[in-house]
Amino acid sequence: GEGLKVGIMVLDDDVLRFEGIVAQYVMLGMSKEAMAANLFSAMRELDAAEVDVILVRMPEKTGLGLAINDRLTRAAEGNIIDVN
Repeated sequence: GEGLKVGIMVLDDDVLRFEGIVAQYVMLGMSKEAMAANLFSAMRELDAAEVDVILVRMPEKTGLGLAINDRLTRAAEGNIIDVN
């Protein structure tokens, strides 16, 4: 059988970390501010692409990062795997 279809929401600077990984990529921009602004459209894009799993690096839980973490946690409906 086939593996899971993976979506990756990534800050522009982090994209090279995933070199060689076959996935649906959505660029979030260069900063937490850009990430916050692009988050919902990125999730809609990956939902439309019918990915099975979404990977994203959670920002530090301070300031705007706290709000982004909250949005991602609610969107995941508790289906989160922490892979520090």
